[in-house]
Amino acid sequence: MAEAIVSFALKQLGSILSEQASGYIRKQVSLVGDVDEEVDKLTNNLRAIQAVLFDAEQKQMKEEAVRVWLHRLKDVCYEVEDVLDEWNTAILKLQIERGQDHNALGPKKKVSCFFPSPCFGFKEVVLRRDIAVKITDINKKLDVIAKEKSDYNLNVIMAIERPDNQQMQTTSFIDVPDIIGRDNLKKDLVSKLLCEGSEQNLHIISLVGMGGIGKTTLAQFAYLNNEVENNFDKRIWVCVSKPFDEIRIAKAIYQSLKNQTPNATELEYLLQCIHDSVKSKKILLILDDVWTDIDKKWEPFYNCLKNGHCGSKILITTRNKLVARMINSIDIVNVGELPYEENWSLFEKLAFFQRPPNDYENLEEIGREIVRKCKGLPLATITIGSLLRFKESKEQWQHVLDSELWKLENVEKDLLTPLMLSYNDLPPMVKQCFIYCSIFPKDYEYMYKDRLIDFWMAQGYLGLEKNGENEEIIGKEYCDYLLTRSLLQENESWSYKMHDIVHDFAQFLGNNECLSVEVHGVEDLITNSSHDKVRHLKLTLDGVGASFLESTFRLKWLHRNCLIETLPQGIEKLVNLRRLQFETFDHALLYMPKGVEKLTGLRRLSEFVISGGGDHDNKACSFEGLKNLNRLEGSLTVRGLGNLTDVSDGKLTNVFKSKEKLHQLKLEFCKREEQARLGEDDELILNTLQLPPNLENLSIYRYRGNTVPSTNWMTLTKLKELTLERCSNCKHLHHLGNLPFLKMLWLIEMSNVKKVDNDFWGIESETSSSSSLCVHFPKLTEFSFWDTREWEEWDCKVEEFMPCLASLTIVRCPKLKALPDRLLQRTTLKQLHFSESPILTERYNKETGEDWPKISHIPYIEIDCKPVQHE
Repeated sequence: MAEAIVSFALKQLGSILSEQASGYIRKQVSLVGDVDEEVDKLTNNLRAIQAVLFDAEQKQMKEEAVRVWLHRLKDVCYEVEDVLDEWNTAILKLQIERGQDHNALGPKKKVSCFFPSPCFGFKEVVLRRDIAVKITDINKKLDVIAKEKSDYNLNVIMAIERPDNQQMQTTSFIDVPDIIGRDNLKKDLVSKLLCEGSEQNLHIISLVGMGGIGKTTLAQFAYLNNEVENNFDKRIWVCVSKPFDEIRIAKAIYQSLKNQTPNATELEYLLQCIHDSVKSKKILLILDDVWTDIDKKWEPFYNCLKNGHCGSKILITTRNKLVARMINSIDIVNVGELPYEENWSLFEKLAFFQRPPNDYENLEEIGREIVRKCKGLPLATITIGSLLRFKESKEQWQHVLDSELWKLENVEKDLLTPLMLSYNDLPPMVKQCFIYCSIFPKDYEYMYKDRLIDFWMAQGYLGLEKNGENEEIIGKEYCDYLLTRSLLQENESWSYKMHDIVHDFAQFLGNNECLSVEVHGVEDLITNSSHDKVRHLKLTLDGVGASFLESTFRLKWLHRNCLIETLPQGIEKLVNLRRLQFETFDHALLYMPKGVEKLTGLRRLSEFVISGGGDHDNKACSFEGLKNLNRLEGSLTVRGLGNLTDVSDGKLTNVFKSKEKLHQLKLEFCKREEQARLGEDDELILNTLQLPPNLENLSIYRYRGNTVPSTNWMTLTKLKELTLERCSNCKHLHHLGNLPFLKMLWLIEMSNVKKVDNDFWGIESETSSSSSLCVHFPKLTEFSFWDTREWEEWDCKVEEFMPCLASLTIVRCPKLKALPDRLLQRTTLKQLHFSESPILTERYNKETGEDWPKISHIPYIEIDCKPVQHE
C-alpha cells in the first residue's frame, strides 16, 4: 500500500512540475521564497524511501515495527497528496482565469504575459506561501522516516519481473471448479438436509473450519443441489460476517420470504413478519460466515424461525466451533484440509492452463512443493495457482517457492502467504486499487465493473493518459490483473465480488482506512475512535433522515433522490470532469447550461436537453455545442429535438459524426404532444443528422414524421438494436430490412401504421421483389410489435428474409388479420407470443383455430399471457 501511495505522489509531483514549466504559471503559482530545493528534497526523499518499499512490504508480515513504519509513511504521503492537490488546483484556477485551454487532455496554449495580473493579489501570495510552508513541514517528517529505514535493515530490491514493466497479458478467464473432491462430505451434507428431523426442534447444522478451507463453497453446493431445492418451500441465503447485524439479517430473511424489500427497520416487527411468513412452510436458511458475537442475538431468530414446518433446516458456516455450540447445532461438520492429490488437481487446472507439455515436465516438481506449502487450503491454492499461470520460467517458480513469506508465524499463515505473494506481484497502482475494494462490505455481490473503475478514477489511481490510452482502458486492465490473480472474482458479467478472507487481507494492508457502515437509526456509528484512520467511507442510510447527516457531518445544506430542473452555470470550470450523469424524474431538466460544450474531456453524459425557448435560451447551450464533445462513449439520450429551429441550415450535420465511441443513442423529439413540431421538420432533422458511425443501439421516441429515413441509416453497418416508439404520424417503415446486422427490432405505439409491405422489407418496386437475391433482415433474431392498433395487413412477398428469427411478439394489435405463412414456417422460430389481438387469438387457437397447424411446430407458444405449448 505504501509503495502505491509513494508512487502516486511522485507521479503527481512530476505532473505538476511539468505544468510549472510554463513561464506565466511559474511566476504566478510557483512557491514563494527560494524553496525550489525543498521541492527537490521532497522528490529525493520519496525516491529514497520508494527504493526499499518492496522489501518493507514483505517484511511487514512478520515484523510489527516495519508495519508501523509503513503506516506512518502512508499518513505522511497522504499529506503530500493533499498539498499537491492544492497546488494543482491553483494552476487550474489560473488557467481558467486566463481563459487558457484548460482541458487536461488538450494541448496547452502558450501565454506571453510574464507579469502578475491585477486579479492575482494578496490571496494568491498567501496561498503560495501556505503551500511552501506545508512542503517544508512534510520534508521534516520524511527526513525522520527516511533515517529510520536503516533501523529495519531494509534493502533496495528490484522485484523480479515487475508487472508494471510488462505488457499486459490477455488470457481466457477460466472457471475454477466449485469443489474438487470431498465427495463423501458433499453426500453427507445433502443427506442431513434431506432428512425430516424432529418435530419439536429446528434442525441446525454447522460447517466449521478455518478461513479459505471451502465452507462457503460446500454450502453453495448443497444450496443449489436439485434434491435439496425440491425438498424445501423456501430457500434463503444470508451473508452474516461481522458484526451480527440483527436488522440487516432480519430484512434479508424477510426479503427472501416475501420477494419484496421491507420498509420497516424495527427488529420486533421484522421478526413477527418472519414468524408469520414461515408458518406451515418448510424452509432452508443458510447463514454464511457467522462469527463469535452472536450469543443472545440469536435466540429471537430461532424462536420465530421454529414456527416453520417440520423438516426445516438451518445451515451455518463459521470459523469457530464455539459459535456452533452457542446456537445449539445438532450436527457439527468439521471441514478439514483438502487432500494433497485433490489440491494438486486444483493447482494443475490453474497454473498449467494452456501450457505446452514440456512446461509441465519442467515445472511439475517445483509446483508440487508449492502445493505442499498451501497446506490443503483451496483458496491458497487458487491464489498461488492463478499467480503462477503468468510465470513462464523455472527460475520464477523457484523464486516463489523460496520466498521468505512462507515462514510467517501468523495464525492463518498458510493463507496469508499466497495472498501476499500474489499482492506483491502487482504493479504499485494496482495495489492501491485492490485495497480500495475493501470499501465494499464483506460478501458484497454488486461491485459493478464500470462503477468500480469510476471510483478508482475519481481517486486519481488510474493516472493521466499514456500512449493514447484513456483511464477507462487502464481501469479495465487493472481489473484483469486482480481477476487473473483471484484477488477479485467475477460474480456476473457486470459485477465482481471479493472472498471474505481476501477482504480481511485488503483491510489489513490498508490499516482499515476503508470503511463500510450501514446505519439503521440515529445512532452515530462513524464517530467511534477506532475509525480515526478512515479515509474512504461507504455509508448506507436505512431509515435515517437529514437530522443524522446534519449531526454527523455538520451540514449547512442538504439536497435530497429530487427534481433536477437546471444544472449550475459555470459548469465549464469543472475542467477534469469525465462523467456527468444524473437521474431526472419526469423529464424535469429544462436545458443544458452554457459551458457544457467546453467540457471536451467528458466521457459519459446521461442526457443532452435542448431548450424549449423562453427565458432559458440565454442560459442554454445550443444543440450544435454537442459536436465538441467527441470523447463521449457508451450511451446518450438527446431530448427536445422538436424544439430545434433553423433546422435547414446544415448546422446539425456534424453533431454526431465524429463520436466513434458512442454505441447507444436515444433521440426524443418532444416532451409533450402540445410542444410537437410539424412532422416535416422532424423528418428534416432525422435526415440531416449523421448518426455515430459505430452505433449499435438506436431508439427514436415521439418522432412526428410520416416516414423513417432510408438513405443515411444504411450507413449504420454495426446497428444491432432498433426501437421506434410513439412515432404517431409514421405511416411508412422504409428499408429496415436492409440493415445488415440488426438483431432486435421493437416497434411500439406506431398508431398510423396500417400495412407492412415492400417498403418495410427494403424492396424498391413490385417487379424487383421476385428476382431480388437480397436477404432481408439477415441477422434479425427478435422482433416485437406493440400497441400498433391500426395495423391490418402484413405482406411478405420477398424470397429470402429473417433466416435467424427466433422470437416473434405481437401485443395489442387488434386489427391485424394474420401473420405471414412463410414467416411462421421459419425453422429457427422458437418462441411466439401474441396477446390482446383477438383476430390472431381466434385464428391460431390450439383447439379451434383454423391456422393452428401453421404454428404447431414452434416449441414455445404463448397466447394472451398463457403458455399453450411448451416443449
